[in-house]
Amino acid sequence: MNLLKIKNTVSVVGALAIAFGGFVAFSANSNRVNAAAVAVTASPIEFAATTATDVTVSFTSGAEYAIGETIVLDVVSSSAATLGGALTDCGTATTTVGGGAGSFGFSSGTATYTFSAASTTATTTASLCIRFPATTAQGSYSISLTDSVGNFGAELVYVGNDNDVFVSAIVRPTLSFNIRNITDTADTNVCAMGAVDTSSLPTADATVTAGEGECGYSLAIATNAANGFQATIQADQVFQNGAADTIANVTNGAAFSAGTEAYGLAWVNPGTAAAGEGITENGNFSTNSTPVPLSATNFISGTGPVTYTAGTDATDVTEVVHGFAVSSATNTGLYSHTITYYVDATF
Repeated sequence: MNLLKIKNTVSVVGALAIAFGGFVAFSANSNRVNAAAVAVTASPIEFAATTATDVTVSFTSGAEYAIGETIVLDVVSSSAATLGGALTDCGTATTTVGGGAGSFGFSSGTATYTFSAASTTATTTASLCIRFPATTAQGSYSISLTDSVGNFGAELVYVGNDNDVFVSAIVRPTLSFNIRNITDTADTNVCAMGAVDTSSLPTADATVTAGEGECGYSLAIATNAANGFQATIQADQVFQNGAADTIANVTNGAAFSAGTEAYGLAWVNPGTAAAGEGITENGNFSTNSTPVPLSATNFISGTGPVTYTAGTDATDVTEVVHGFAVSSATNTGLYSHTITYYVDATF
């Protein structure tokens, strides 16, 4: 919507008013009528609050300016913020616009540039510099422009990041741990190696894991911790029966042998997907056949975020297989102990 601003000048060359039956005769003329919406720019368009800042306002006028004509800049806050003081000249005051000379006059948030010498071009590129006071509060400020030749327009400047929106969200830390069966189809807390005799021989894999001297389960660990997790393993007692008969620990790294008494972990495998996420066996557990410790010992760890999806495969879990072999001198009875795992994440 364009506004029309009209400047009238009347030059009286002669006036004769004679009453003839109520009629009055006179002579007059008028000149320039100009009105144009112009694109107004400001530089800088944003700056810090409570900091004295020079802002250059620019536009192009389709007409030249005569002596005494004006360009008016009004600065108004679009919020409750205030300038807190008056506009002033920039460090280098504006004295020339479009080849014409002039100067600013200030009244609070209004700066009026008055030409003392006419601009020299029909199309005038105008750049005027005004200083926002150091008391300018955070907010958005409209610089509206009007002038005596009918130009009008406006631009916004943004003080103290008032045009910014800070968007945030918190990703909750997650850590989960489930003990699953060896095929990852259900949760379990039991590992039964069945009835064992001197012919029983556990294998260092997960192909047979129910009875005849071996059993297995899977550790399903997931976390979004950037620094991963640490899992520890600990048995509450040695592997023994109710009569306190104990079983010899398997030698670390040595294979089980049918007819030779030994008990321990026969196999630990972090799975293909889990290994790709940086899960590794710690210490002696990186070799097959390992004694079960009686004190909390680092077991497996992950170096970064680890995912787990419950399913029917063991690619994203750590498989653990226990093995038990006996000799002809091993006392009969139900042998057992409880193993406890603890998982901590480092975020």
